Order: sequence, then structure tokens, then C-alpha cells
Amino acid sequence: MGKGFQILLVLVFVSAACFFGGPWMIHRAYRLTTSEAERDGSKIRYHRLASSERLAEGAELVEMRVERMRLYYWFHARGWAIDEGDHEEHRPWRELFTHWGNS
Repeated sequence: MGKGFQILLVLVFVSAACFFGGPWMIHRAYRLTTSEAERDGSKIRYHRLASSERLAEGAELVEMRVERMRLYYWFHARGWAIDEGDHEEHRPWRELFTHWGNS
């Protein structure tokens, strides 16, 4: 086995480890830096927004949905589900990039 092939093999292994293990490591880092009080407060805010959306209209409704989706991705960036069944189509990298884009 040549030196170039070994380097390529290491690069492929490291890339695969980052691609598949990266979200898990990022979720863990976020969880370690998020307090229980912050998590509970965000959960309450999310559910209040979801309930209030039923009565809102126009610009107010749009603002509520934007805020709720921001919180949705905030939870998913930490690997936590916020709505029942919301991890059925889980795309960790997409959710992380969406969270970072909204932060």
C-alpha cells in the first residue's frame, strides 16, 4: 500500500467520522452549555406560541411562526424533540445549519 493511498484512506475515514458523528458531538456541546432553566423557558415559549397561533392573523401570525420555528431549530440543534413525532424526518446537518442561520 502506497503512502498516498494511506493518506486518502485516513482522509475518507476522518470525513465519514465528521459527517456521521459531527451532529452528535455538536448536540452534546450545546446540551452541556444549555441550562435546564433555559430549556424549560424555551419549551414554555414554544408551546405558548403554538397555542397563540390559532388566534393570530396577518403579520402577527407570521412573526409567531418565525419565532416558533427558530425555537424548533434551537431544540433540534441540541438533539431534543419539541413536538411529538418531529424527528420522523431527521436531517441533523440541515437543522444545524438552519439554526446557525437564524441565530
